[in-house]
Amino acid sequence: MSKKIFFAASLLALTAAVFAADFGISVGGGALLGGNFTKSETDPSRVVLDPSLGDYPTTMALAYETGAFDVGAFIFVDATYAELSAAYFAEIGKVTGITSTISGLPDGIPNLPTNGTSPQPDEDYLSHVLIVDILGKYPFTVNEKITVFPALGVGLKFPIAGNDFSDKEHDVTWGVVAKAGAGLDFALTQALFLRCEALFSYQFISDREATIDAVDYKFKAKGYNLGPQVKIGVGYKIL
Repeated sequence: MSKKIFFAASLLALTAAVFAADFGISVGGGALLGGNFTKSETDPSRVVLDPSLGDYPTTMALAYETGAFDVGAFIFVDATYAELSAAYFAEIGKVTGITSTISGLPDGIPNLPTNGTSPQPDEDYLSHVLIVDILGKYPFTVNEKITVFPALGVGLKFPIAGNDFSDKEHDVTWGVVAKAGAGLDFALTQALFLRCEALFSYQFISDREATIDAVDYKFKAKGYNLGPQVKIGVGYKIL
């Protein structure tokens, strides 16, 4: 995962540098607010819940939903027709509708879950996230003070830390995110401006690796993570 993150970050930085060679440059930063909603379920996957009991053909599937509020900060480099940004924020929310479906376990053995679908209690959700975005944008001048622009691009999103739930196999915070929206710049001086961006993100849930009772396994997940995001900050034109 770290190699993928390094490669993607390097590609984003190189792209921004190419744009910077031909267009004016601005830098800045500010606050980020948003929300996200997840729905995910996994295909049944082979697990061994207790190796000491023997190798039974046991499978497990998981399903859950999340709703979270995002709050954090961001910095950006703008090259007129492209914006490279990095944001660090906390996702704070709750996980609901958690169910686990198990089949293939032997009957009558103490301390093992039973076969079938079992609801689980709701859990609080917390994940500290870093995301690096590259957006293409096309500015339109409204008047001498206001410029607006549509924006479209992708982000690379991955968790830095979390609580018991977000560190488990359920975690869906990392991955590639598609983004679309619009922004507005309001000039305060010739060089200084306010920037507001409203973006909508959509992320497909990808395959996961997990550990249950010290046994590693992989499973296929399907679902989505989506939500709005608002960035409000100050920028400064350096070129």
